[in-house]
Amino acid sequence: MPCAHQLPSGSWRCQVRINGARRSVTGPTRRAAELAADDLIRGAAAPASSLKGSVADAVRRYINDKSSILSPSTLRAYQSALDTYFTPSPFGQIKLSALTNTHIQQFINTLSKSLAPKSVRNIFGILTSSLRYSRPDMKITVQLPAPRRHEMEIPDNKQIPELLSRCSHYPQLKLSVILAATCGLRLSEICALTWDDIDLDASTLTITKALVRGPEGYTLKQPKSRAGYRTVIIPPTTADYLRALPHDASTLITVTPRAISAAFENVRDSLHLRCRFHDLRHYYASVLLALGVPNKYAMTMMGHSTEYTLQHVYQHLMPQRQKEIDSAVGSHFSALLPSKK
Repeated sequence: MPCAHQLPSGSWRCQVRINGARRSVTGPTRRAAELAADDLIRGAAAPASSLKGSVADAVRRYINDKSSILSPSTLRAYQSALDTYFTPSPFGQIKLSALTNTHIQQFINTLSKSLAPKSVRNIFGILTSSLRYSRPDMKITVQLPAPRRHEMEIPDNKQIPELLSRCSHYPQLKLSVILAATCGLRLSEICALTWDDIDLDASTLTITKALVRGPEGYTLKQPKSRAGYRTVIIPPTTADYLRALPHDASTLITVTPRAISAAFENVRDSLHLRCRFHDLRHYYASVLLALGVPNKYAMTMMGHSTEYTLQHVYQHLMPQRQKEIDSAVGSHFSALLPSKK
């Protein structure tokens, strides 16, 4: 398989030669970029019979051929896109041999009328992967909708205790909120934790798996990347909370991630907040930033393989810390100038 190299942006790029011409593909992870490059090579060597069938057939063929290496959640998302946006649509019935960039642009325009830019880009990503596999000769040049900035509402140090207080009637939710906010865990990681993963003597927990929803229900999978395998320090109060819990089940959480998300939304709405459960992980990353934790350590604690994701996606300025910094900067420069009397 081709070897990918990381770009300054945090993305990964893989370069290959197809019929004497250099081609490059990028992806969010090394594995994604290398798989895309492998698709390009395989597609170039594919027989002319791969052009038979429709666009929907190409997407279906790609999903079937990659089913053994795609994660369950990714496979479920791809299958859902096939069933919703390709199989029933006129675009999906276009013959591969007749497909043009005009067809693709019209498809993108139609999707953009009812879907968010991110959803359109995700569907386009499935399409391009499928076409690289079945029509490697086609150079796709279309315009996608501009990304829409998502204004997150990250919980602050005052709202976290309020959330925990409202969770008292639902111990499973309270434990999930504690682990997300004080250890930075993803919900899928929390729901996969077993008591064997917890070392209360050392105050650590080890992440080796995640519980995700696939085409046939929930299943355990490996972390997204090598960095996802990690050991996290448990804060003292969180360790005390865990010690007081009954250990009568193998897993800490005995309900599905979907059930936890639904319960969290009820609690969040009762406090008139707009944050998602995953924003608790953003809160944890922002606390690390406010405390001055070096990025190398924060990446390890969060399970990120690059600084780009940590800095540009997860870390946010905390209002109280911003006020402290503003005050310190103001005091510094005030000392340089004589006061007017």
